[in-house]
Amino acid sequence: MRKSKPSEEIQSLLDMLFVQDHDIFKGLHINLRRSRLNGADLQGAHLEKADLGGVYLQGADLSGAHLQGADLSGAHLQGADLSGANLQGCLLRGTQFQGATLSGAHLQGSLLPRAQFQGANLSETDMRGASNQGNLSYSFALRIRKGIGKTSTLAGATFGGGLSREDVDSSVEGLSGEKARELRKKLEPHIGKLASNQPPNSAITGTYTAEEAEQWIAEYEEVMSVFNEADDN
Repeated sequence: MRKSKPSEEIQSLLDMLFVQDHDIFKGLHINLRRSRLNGADLQGAHLEKADLGGVYLQGADLSGAHLQGADLSGAHLQGADLSGANLQGCLLRGTQFQGATLSGAHLQGSLLPRAQFQGANLSETDMRGASNQGNLSYSFALRIRKGIGKTSTLAGATFGGGLSREDVDSSVEGLSGEKARELRKKLEPHIGKLASNQPPNSAITGTYTAEEAEQWIAEYEEVMSVFNEADDN
């Protein structure tokens, strides 16, 4: 059984490293790969360019988190709160977002092949410039500019159906009590249904202008400049 919440000591360490004193560690590459942090409170955390591959963050609070350029491949985020989080330019290959809250989140330029969004709240989630295809050697700026005037290609992600009873049981395993019941309620309608690659109308998936692209690029590059400086030194 995966723990549903970090110990007080671990939570205090997360607060110090990624929320309260994050400026001290600015520019350092964070590696939390396969860490078990279900139920963690990471509101507003700075996890830019972090390696979060396979991490367990089921039921975690990542609202307003800064995750630009992070690798979340295979991460377990079922039932997590990512409202208002910035996931621009993230690698989301096979990321498990079932039942998560992503309202108002920013996924521009993210790569999401095989990402799972069944039962997720995608209200006003900006997925413009996101794609299931893309060359990782391309910079965020190049990916965004190549998508100007084009509708997002999201066929590689799953937004509905495609779940088995075992999938749902596994998704709620890292949660406890009411959260587990709420997530199960969101996911059960997707059991035994054909998988759908069509995002909900509440998500923002249309085209964008060159002006919007340059604004996103400028914001992204400002955040990433500290990592570029560290790499040069």
